Amino acid sequence: QGPWGGTVFGPPVLPGVRPPCACTCERRPPPRQMAGPSLLDVSLAVLLGAFFAAGFATRSVALVLLIGLLVRWLSLSESKENGSKQREPTPSRSRSPSAEGVTTSVSGTFVPSTGLLDFSKDRVQEVENDNCHCKCYVLYRPTDDPDKEASGEYPNADHFRDRKRLWEFRWQIRVKRPPKRPLAFGIELSQYVPVSGWARRIQTMTVSMLRKAVGKDLYHSCGDNPQDVVGEVERPVFVMPLWAWDQLIISEEGEEPDIRHIESHGVLRTSGRSEFIRQLSRLELQPGKVYTVGFWCISRFLDVVNWSMLGVVPGGVGFDTFCGAPPVHIVIYELDDSHGGKDTRHLQSRKTYWFNLALWSSKVPPSEPTMRKLIPEVSNGPGRAQLQSLDDGSERWCCWR
Repeated sequence: QGPWGGTVFGPPVLPGVRPPCACTCERRPPPRQMAGPSLLDVSLAVLLGAFFAAGFATRSVALVLLIGLLVRWLSLSESKENGSKQREPTPSRSRSPSAEGVTTSVSGTFVPSTGLLDFSKDRVQEVENDNCHCKCYVLYRPTDDPDKEASGEYPNADHFRDRKRLWEFRWQIRVKRPPKRPLAFGIELSQYVPVSGWARRIQTMTVSMLRKAVGKDLYHSCGDNPQDVVGEVERPVFVMPLWAWDQLIISEEGEEPDIRHIESHGVLRTSGRSEFIRQLSRLELQPGKVYTVGFWCISRFLDVVNWSMLGVVPGGVGFDTFCGAPPVHIVIYELDDSHGGKDTRHLQSRKTYWFNLALWSSKVPPSEPTMRKLIPEVSNGPGRAQLQSLDDGSERWCCWR
């Protein structure tokens, strides 16, 4: 019996003794090697160094640096991805774990939870709510295992060949009703991240500059400090309009492509950035259509497997250093602005989620209390349903003992 009930395969668990972990959740790779830094990389490094020197926590500029990486892509010219000669951050080259038969996985759960999702299994995940039915497919390179990556013996290796992206998110959406308001897409943190006075001023100036480059529809907030706000608080969030996506395919129901194979379908941002943005800005989601979209624009700077941010400082920085403990939420929502007041915060009570995925790497899993909140079944242990949904259930559950 496991410590929370349920059956756990492997040696018995002795009271007060932590059993050996079969996964790689506590194995950290060596610092990653970077390609030559660009002017933006140097600027961000200097900015980060200034914060260190001033005694500010790096979390205080978390979303600003992430926004900078996104804008770095969104403001690019219309050059083809494969034709660019720009030097890119290099994925980590840590020792291959293949000899031990263990590979880090990207994991997550929908909110509300439908159970643990293991994206290493090359599966299409599905979720449904009152607004839409959505298929989700996540592709990524095994950046924790350079031998496997070099061999090309991993899911979607052919797709990643000659491409710079480290991962790709895909959605296939069937709406049940037209959105009443424009949808916002981006990332959301579950906890407030403190921002000190000077950090907030620099952050405000940076976001203002980025808003001029990207557009007024960009929304960024560090969230509300629960100690300073009476009533509902806003979470840290960075969202943009749907034109932040990189690929769009519109199909009639029954004629949509296999979400696993969409390379030759639809329109791409790199085919014509201005026209792509105009087309998605006018997009109206309607029942009866199937919308297949892809997103990978900042993947070259975010190694989700090793949970590390590239292109910020030489050697890379752990993503949890910037955004706190995992998970990070990938969200699509519409915001109710009918209150008519001056309060423009993206409060939870005003959001209608169309998609909410809590995401993490098994190398840096959420804490036990966080996991209990994300997946209520965890409090009762890895039951039969969870073991059936995972081929290696015991290895995954050992991370949360």
